Amino acid sequence: MGWISVDERLPEDGKFVMIYNPRGMMMRSIGNLQRETFTWWDVISGVWTKSVTHWQPLPAPPKSL
Repeated sequence: MGWISVDERLPEDGKFVMIYNPRGMMMRSIGNLQRETFTWWDVISGVWTKSVTHWQPLPAPPKSL
């Protein structure tokens, strides 16, 4: 699955996803959305932002051997 526009669809509440923010120093990060304010928590930068334009699910963890 590729990048999904926030105008097209939003992730599930509280679910961490990869986020794309074209305005920040860290353009790709991991975060989650607070729907009431449409503000994203950027885990790597440690800031709240409204500049996220796209997101995608995190990849599945590796399978144990």
